[in-house]
Amino acid sequence: MKQRHIFYDDSQKRWPFIKRIALILGVIFGLIGSIFLVSLIFIPSKGPALNISAPVHRTLRSIIPKIPVRKKQMQKYILNRIRREVNSLLIEDKQKNIKSKNIKSKGEKVVAAFYTVWQEPGIHSLKAHADKLTQLIPEWLHLSKDGENLDLYDWNPKILFHNKEVVEIARKNNLVIMPMINNAQGSEFDLKRVKFLLTNKIKQKKFVNNLKNWLLENHFQGINIDFEKLDDETNALMPDFFSWMVYRTSEEIS
Repeated sequence: MKQRHIFYDDSQKRWPFIKRIALILGVIFGLIGSIFLVSLIFIPSKGPALNISAPVHRTLRSIIPKIPVRKKQMQKYILNRIRREVNSLLIEDKQKNIKSKNIKSKGEKVVAAFYTVWQEPGIHSLKAHADKLTQLIPEWLHLSKDGENLDLYDWNPKILFHNKEVVEIARKNNLVIMPMINNAQGSEFDLKRVKFLLTNKIKQKKFVNNLKNWLLENHFQGINIDFEKLDDETNALMPDFFSWMVYRTSEEIS
């Protein structure tokens, strides 16, 4: 039976960490070596070493140039240089981590969460778990009664001030924001407004333009449509409408 090595790292995160530590230690030891070499040349000796005769010692001291650098100043300079080198490496590593976090790989799983304005604890839950999410779906939009406009009451940050904080939390954690639009009126879903939309090409065009402009204005990445309580006839119209809607919006929403 094939056995796994005791120190085998499935996540493959240990090796990059070891390389970073080795690089930092290499810089530190290299600079310490530089201190040693500089001290041999620049720090004046208090007397002859290894029983060298006085004439030879005087000759050596006359050959080696005297540089007025104090020991404490040299140590301070070297320590500052070490600090700058280490900080530079740490900043570079941090920037690489941020960049890799922002670039979503194609195979990365999606972890989405819904947010509703009428559940007050939702903002606290988002703060606690935002770093574990990839997408946020806030229920902010409703299809108006005429079937072509957006009901923005649940979005308006001037009325519901928590919405601004929700956007800030999502963007701080690099979440994709995809607001939800539904056909709800209070606690009920209204079939009529969806029928008005799906059976009228002019209303469809106005609706998509209104939605597209709102998404672009607020720099959101997409939309989640939740039309519920539809009859069979209305449901049959949905696939064609979705296809046409995606075609009209996908090239302009980033």
